[in-house]
Amino acid sequence: MKQTRLRRVSLRRAGLSRAQRERLDDLARAVVMIRAGATLVPVETRRGWAWWGRCERCMRERFLQWCHVHSQGSTPALKWEPDNAFAGCAECHVFGRNAWHRDVSSAMTWLESKRGIDAVERLALRKRTVRKADPSAWRLWLEAEVKRTAPWAWERLFSEGSTA
Repeated sequence: MKQTRLRRVSLRRAGLSRAQRERLDDLARAVVMIRAGATLVPVETRRGWAWWGRCERCMRERFLQWCHVHSQGSTPALKWEPDNAFAGCAECHVFGRNAWHRDVSSAMTWLESKRGIDAVERLALRKRTVRKADPSAWRLWLEAEVKRTAPWAWERLFSEGSTA
């Protein structure tokens, strides 16, 4: 039986190259972290930087992760939506006893107390109605948002000479 090569569709989701997806991810992550008051710190990783600040759930100062309210896998159209994300530490996101992915009911209760029931309902409506993300529109909006709210982050992460 002849083996066939895997289709490249899985590697190029939504017609985007890996570099384009990573740039959109970095832009969306930057918007969420800047809104949370986090700062960039140099670290010895592939990227050379990480976000440090106060976790929005436990309020402890730690390295932060880009956490999604509705997972990227179940709702890819909301992946770059800043209202679908928050800045959380690894313990609150994945590993802790009350981690986001382990205890969804208490996580949603926390989200309602933090953002309000209207915001949570708007996000749920978007989850049900939005079917496909427009990457070029998201890129334009996210770039403008980062430049407007934190020019220092734009220079550090996305200027032509940067390594990010």
